[in-house]
Amino acid sequence: MIARAHAAIAACLVGLVAACDSGTPLEVSCEGQSVGGCRPREFVELRALTLDPTSLRRDDVFADLVVHAELGRCAGATATSVGVRIEAEYMAEGSVRVLPLFSLLDDGMLGDPAAGDGVVDRAVQNPFTGLVPVGPLLMRGRGFSPSCESREVVEVDFALLPAP
Repeated sequence: MIARAHAAIAACLVGLVAACDSGTPLEVSCEGQSVGGCRPREFVELRALTLDPTSLRRDDVFADLVVHAELGRCAGATATSVGVRIEAEYMAEGSVRVLPLFSLLDDGMLGDPAAGDGVVDRAVQNPFTGLVPVGPLLMRGRGFSPSCESREVVEVDFALLPAP
């Protein structure tokens, strides 16, 4: 009886170790499994995110924000509407707020150099209006595909300066 219980515990531990070694969400997706609501082979990983400049003036309609995002996808993935979603996290009235800003596609249009190459390079008009208080922001990006959005984020420090 005790030996059987030890064997069951050992089998569970082996199962846990195997689950731990299953890989990153992208690797699991590429192996044909669903990940976090994503259909098999459709998970998109945001590997890098840069924003230039790292600060903007609120309400400056002449300023652009250049977004560079590098995406990881499964080889041979067929989803075409993949890209990066950007949001800003900031403090207002003593609480943390999150403001969805924009989504950019890896579609080879509107300044993106090539469709499906895993790189999004775009300039967008300053997204910050009087709604967001001046001060430090945390910009967050995450990859997305038609069936899902990644829970994993890449964070970039940013500053919102007073209006010109």
